[in-house]
Amino acid sequence: MAHIDKNNPTRQSLLILLKKELVWKILHFEGRFPFDFTRDYLSSLPVNKLRHILYAANTINC
Repeated sequence: MAHIDKNNPTRQSLLILLKKELVWKILHFEGRFPFDFTRDYLSSLPVNKLRHILYAANTINC
């Protein structure tokens, strides 16, 4: 699994993640607010949407 600095993810670092890695990171996201996504829902989304969710969450969480 690729490594992303939890405190400073870059868009480029998100581009190298596979869909299953993005889903895992979103499901295990530890931020100021909880996510209420299911694995099935996240798996149905396109990769670009998953990247957007993770990038936005990390940006807001900083």
